[in-house]
Amino acid sequence: MTKINKKNFKKNSLLSFISIGVGTGLSFGITLIISRLFGAFDYGKILFSLSFITIMSIFPKFGLDIGLLSFLGRTTINKQDKKCLFTNAIIFTGVLTSIFIFIIYRYNENINIFLFGNKEYVVVIRKILPLTFFINLNIVYLSCFRAHGNIKKSILFNRVIVRIFKIIALVCLFKSNKYSSIQNIIIAEYLQELLMFFNYSFYSLKLKYFGNVKISLLFKSLLVYSFPLLLNGIILILIENIDQYMIGSLMTPNFVAIYKASYQFGAVSNIAATAINILFVPMIAELYYNNNFIELKKKYSETTKYMIIINLYIFGIILNFSNEIMTLMGKEFIIGANALIIISLGQIINSAVGSVAELNTMTGNQKAVLISGLVVCSSNILLNFILIPSFGIVGAAIASMISLILRNLINYIYMFKHLHMHPYEKSYVSYIFIFIFTSTLIYFIKDLFYLNYFIKLLLGGIAYSVIYITIVIFFIKKDSSELETISSL
Repeated sequence: MTKINKKNFKKNSLLSFISIGVGTGLSFGITLIISRLFGAFDYGKILFSLSFITIMSIFPKFGLDIGLLSFLGRTTINKQDKKCLFTNAIIFTGVLTSIFIFIIYRYNENINIFLFGNKEYVVVIRKILPLTFFINLNIVYLSCFRAHGNIKKSILFNRVIVRIFKIIALVCLFKSNKYSSIQNIIIAEYLQELLMFFNYSFYSLKLKYFGNVKISLLFKSLLVYSFPLLLNGIILILIENIDQYMIGSLMTPNFVAIYKASYQFGAVSNIAATAINILFVPMIAELYYNNNFIELKKKYSETTKYMIIINLYIFGIILNFSNEIMTLMGKEFIIGANALIIISLGQIINSAVGSVAELNTMTGNQKAVLISGLVVCSSNILLNFILIPSFGIVGAAIASMISLILRNLINYIYMFKHLHMHPYEKSYVSYIFIFIFTSTLIYFIKDLFYLNYFIKLLLGGIAYSVIYITIVIFFIKKDSSELETISSL
């Protein structure tokens, strides 16, 4: 990697991390505003309907969103052919999505009754169904911008600017008092996707990404390449949406919104994994194909350690203040506190083996990722069917946690057989004891004073953070090699 490329890489990595962090915060803000202003029941109807449409709309994308990333990034394809590929992909996705909308719109009442036995979602699905057209095209646009390295348009705009706009739209719609709660949320969803669509279309024209419409052998190759990726896309979408879908099918809509909030807070530590992987993943291929296995193992161990440290920190706050965190969304959300703890515990398990899926993918062991994905989907669906009727959203959280364990166990076994390495070292025990000590201390002192839930969360969170971070820094400073690692990352 040249000096300039390294500089751009670091700049883009930092921009990506900041955008992801701020975007996640804004996503929390959107959930909080909708929950507070419009209530869990109506929000739950929208979330369930969006989950249904998201799952069903995987097929019109045909895997092109992933395939384009590969083809547009290849130096062996000339600029004009890339423009033709992008243009054809937009048209192909638009046509398939339009056919999908017509079929679902024509038969969605029968599909709803067959799948859920519940007609109350039919009206909502019909209202948001055309949104699928813009969602799918925006995903293809996003792949193009990412392939061209346009971080500002692909991540900053998508995760930050659009979400700020959506928050403003939601508040204005609520203040106008012209529409029902469901209509306000639907209008905000449309405004968000339309803003993205017109922005991406404008800059695609300005940057001359479009080309001639030509069904070439290259585009056929793209379709052949993309179709197998459809299966991977189905797995990813199911993993992200199946819990909400199952809760909406087996429970009332308000529990969908409550679980959504629990999952958002519980999975906040994913920011750490995303930030670390932005830097670690490119290193994997370079170190592996240069046969530098000692350095690869070292980086794997160090990145896993930092994931665990951050996840333990976040889990300690959630463990002590789950009720207060969920009360931020409204009193009706407090029943999601136990689900929040279980989801956060699942993230601890997720971080315990580090970036195993990425290691398998970047070292030519994609089979492990596919198998683990299939196991996650099938086990999650089965466990949701078994656990949700008896335990509600806590059952969904348990199902999600068990599925995470299975996914990481499968990936770890394949990785260990292939690379013969593990990330564990003695210092891990120190950080576990730091977590236990800090969490126990805060647990005994947090209820000594009667405080408003927000004040308790704020002061308790600060106290926990100061104690935990101070002790962790003390231990890190004892090992100069770790300071060098932090600097290099």
